[in-house]
Amino acid sequence: MLDALRKGAGSIAAKFLLGILILSFAVWGVGDMVVGRPSGNVATVAGQNVSIEDYRRRFDRELTLLSIQLRKRLTPQDGRSFGLDQRVLGQLLVDAHARDLGLGLSDEAVAVRIQSVPSFQDDDGKFSKARFDETLRQLGFSEQGFVHFERLEAIRGQIVGQLRTVVSSTLLDAVNRFENEERTVDYFAVPVEQAGAVPAPDETKLKEFYDQNLRNYVAPETRKLSVVLATPAVLKDKASVTDEEVRAFFEGNQGRFGTPERRKVQQITFPDKAAAEAAYAALVAGKDFLEVAKAAGRTEADIDRGTVGKEGLLDPAIAEAAFALAKDTFSKPVEGALSTSIVRVGEITAATIKPFEEVKAGIEDDLLLERARRLIGDLHDKIEDLRAAATPLKDIAAQLGLKHVEVPAIDKSGNGKDGVAIADLQPFPQIVKLAYESDVGVETDPVDLGRDGYAWVDVLELTPERQKPLPEVGDALKLAYVEAEGRRLLGELVEKLGQRAGKGEDMKSIASEVGASVLSSPAFKRTGKVEGLPPTLPQRAFTVGKGGAASVASENGKARVLFRVTEVIAPKPLDDARRKELSEALARQGESDLTAEYAAALEKKYGLVVNQSVFQQIIGEANE
Repeated sequence: MLDALRKGAGSIAAKFLLGILILSFAVWGVGDMVVGRPSGNVATVAGQNVSIEDYRRRFDRELTLLSIQLRKRLTPQDGRSFGLDQRVLGQLLVDAHARDLGLGLSDEAVAVRIQSVPSFQDDDGKFSKARFDETLRQLGFSEQGFVHFERLEAIRGQIVGQLRTVVSSTLLDAVNRFENEERTVDYFAVPVEQAGAVPAPDETKLKEFYDQNLRNYVAPETRKLSVVLATPAVLKDKASVTDEEVRAFFEGNQGRFGTPERRKVQQITFPDKAAAEAAYAALVAGKDFLEVAKAAGRTEADIDRGTVGKEGLLDPAIAEAAFALAKDTFSKPVEGALSTSIVRVGEITAATIKPFEEVKAGIEDDLLLERARRLIGDLHDKIEDLRAAATPLKDIAAQLGLKHVEVPAIDKSGNGKDGVAIADLQPFPQIVKLAYESDVGVETDPVDLGRDGYAWVDVLELTPERQKPLPEVGDALKLAYVEAEGRRLLGELVEKLGQRAGKGEDMKSIASEVGASVLSSPAFKRTGKVEGLPPTLPQRAFTVGKGGAASVASENGKARVLFRVTEVIAPKPLDDARRKELSEALARQGESDLTAEYAAALEKKYGLVVNQSVFQQIIGEANE
């Protein structure tokens, strides 16, 4: 098989198929492999260092390809949100495996691969060196760099090509039955009261129930905390802003206080300027825009860019042209980044801006919070100096005008003794996390709350978890016993009724014994929802055959719903389109499973050591 792998590069589409593989690394946690190791490189894979420049080149290439795919200019931060930073790390592991396998690609094969890209071909479908050079210039690639990455993509594609699965007709039919078979039921609800009154438990039964449910009666560990909050909300009163500053912010950022202009845009692309000029002449002469598009080999779907804002058009030249046109007019030929185009604008939705008075208070509050954030840095150093001088947090808060919160008791979930969340700390779970990683008398580093500032935490007292004795939980225990016993008796009653229903006894007669009325459901699927039925009933109904009976608990737990399956409706056979769609989806799922095993094997074989500080620095740049 490896000999076969080494013979060809595969399709140019391999880069998009490879996305399935590489994206999986982001999902399966390449980040879990990240550990710090001081070096001047971003990462080390299979003993080979990856330089910052190499990583950036890879990331920029993936960002450009994704931008073209989505027809939208993406920022590095957008790329991170799509997982490109982790995708590049995944590529490094695949490349290491390719080197181990000895996979390669000749210069001739790379050339054939590149020449087959439609964007590099002329009107006759032949490779155009001029168009190739211009495209690389627009994308910011050198020819050598582009060829290098295309070779890597092709080699990865050789591996990906082996992760294919074949979906049988038997499996397709089974999935169709699972997804689309329908059932109907007759049903009625039996409330817990029908099971009879539950006698009050004696001491022996109560003790037995208590022993069986000890974990339900445990007082969790709690900690007494002293907390100082240096947050923008706390410091806002120390900042100030003038009406003139608020007005200036509004005037300079009006796009934030409404909706931008949107336009319905159509775009015909042409192989060269001459073809675009000829098409423009036809439009000026009165020819229909869609007819001109068809003459250029484009369908209506090909030219539709939807209703978009200016930022929704990837090419800046096209965006400028489209948003300079009047409604129902077309442009002259526009030389864009990748092609020459003519655009037409249909419906225009004007931008809207909220009145200043309506947004004034919000702007003022935002400016105050932003200025308060600038104060936090100075306060951070002052607090640390006072901490070094052994000043208690309560006194520090008083000196600096900060908020001090003393919490008598808080558990790991952030709740007090009454089971209610501590309001002041609820927005900051990291404070509670730190408190439970620390101990009494231990001075910890401040908790970084991001844009919300910092918090300083001292653990003053620790109360260990304890088992509540029976006398302390007596009333709650009796109530829990009665409810549990009621559910048990109800289950026994409904089980007997269900046995009778499953043997074909009249459902109405059975229901009348418990004062209920029989209802009939509409047809539903295994994962369907039926108004009036417990959400667990549809799935349970598919565990019994026609005429079979079973029961499920009601949503509030105070009744059981007994049902009998009255009809099993076979699904319609799959049509060709759905069969193809389902086959492709199952194939992708199979590939995903294989890829998961592949990724685990690569991690074990090669490892991925990332220089945390360098990697985070690069990520930080992507966020700017």
